[in-house]
Amino acid sequence: MNTCKLLVSVLMLGCVLLAACAPAATPIAPTAVPPTTILPTMAPTVAPAQEGTTFLSKTFSLPVTFQYGPEWKIDGEDSSEVTLKYKDYDGEFVFINPNNTQIASPVAPYSAIPFPDDFANWIQTHGLFQIFKTQSVLVSGLPGTQIDATSACGTKITWFFVGPGGGGWNCDPGGHYRFTYLDDVHGERLLIMTVGYVSADDFILMTDASQKILDTVAFSQPTTFSPKTFNLPITLSYGPEWRVDDLYSDLVTLGYRGHDAGISFINVKKAKIGDGIAFPDDFVTWIQSSDSLFQVVESKSVLVGGFKGIQINATYTCGNKKMWIMLSGTGWGCANGEPIGFIYLNDVYGERVLIQIIPSDRKDYEFIVEESQKVVDTVVFSKP
Repeated sequence: MNTCKLLVSVLMLGCVLLAACAPAATPIAPTAVPPTTILPTMAPTVAPAQEGTTFLSKTFSLPVTFQYGPEWKIDGEDSSEVTLKYKDYDGEFVFINPNNTQIASPVAPYSAIPFPDDFANWIQTHGLFQIFKTQSVLVSGLPGTQIDATSACGTKITWFFVGPGGGGWNCDPGGHYRFTYLDDVHGERLLIMTVGYVSADDFILMTDASQKILDTVAFSQPTTFSPKTFNLPITLSYGPEWRVDDLYSDLVTLGYRGHDAGISFINVKKAKIGDGIAFPDDFVTWIQSSDSLFQVVESKSVLVGGFKGIQINATYTCGNKKMWIMLSGTGWGCANGEPIGFIYLNDVYGERVLIQIIPSDRKDYEFIVEESQKVVDTVVFSKP
């Protein structure tokens, strides 16, 4: 991020940091299995520690940590999924957040439909898979359903679509699958798949190895934060991908881990802008005026904590001005041509609040705006 921060107390410029359970048996011709065979929930057991690399995603939209050994490697990671590869086997072990996924309809030509509300029932009635075993499991203390299956597609089709415009998973004849589905991970759904286009014996090795990873999984609950220093009572929640970077009477900044980016909540009562003039009484009018330090790209009305506001996407157009805003203990400089986002609330119990969203660079702006919105959605303002 090219935006600079001024530490007023020492008058120095810095960089902003807003910045699953028994081993699977070799598949055999299926016996009569009821459509759903759910065993009683098992008591959790204490699993041995999995030595190796500890993984905490900076991108995956669900806060999860796990450990994996050297026979595994991370093969892909984005907001919708994390994929691991096992040795040189033709297969994957995948964590998927189904929120932005689609799934094949039950009849040809198998068009994409929304991910089902009840995946455990869907997978047993759809017909694309031959189910051999289902059972209840616990992953990190949370209940789920584990399903062992082989593909019964007949022909190769894409049955699972990840993310808007993203890739998909093919249902290949002869593929082996273990699905572990958790319906509620702190309000989110999680689908975990072990997929192998290998022999039955090799797939058993894959499921044994992936179970060792599952035994180390831990899900984090969001942190609820009510800063005592900030002069407007505010409560917000954030996941482990965020950290508190700044805390003053007029500023709270969360930095996004792995990105030189973040989100700030500013009480602008005593803020100065540009060459030291008072923060404008009407920020929305000012930012669209010729005196502004920004070029507005788009704006829309929003609600934050029940209070009306305006969300503005803009770019810096500071000219020769070095600073854009100065606060009690810090401030931000100008970064001509770089994107920046604001949410302006004109009256929060008599105070004006500016929420500022700054990315590392232009490429990750939309990502940081989306991640910041998750924090904004949790905000509660209390009456002083």
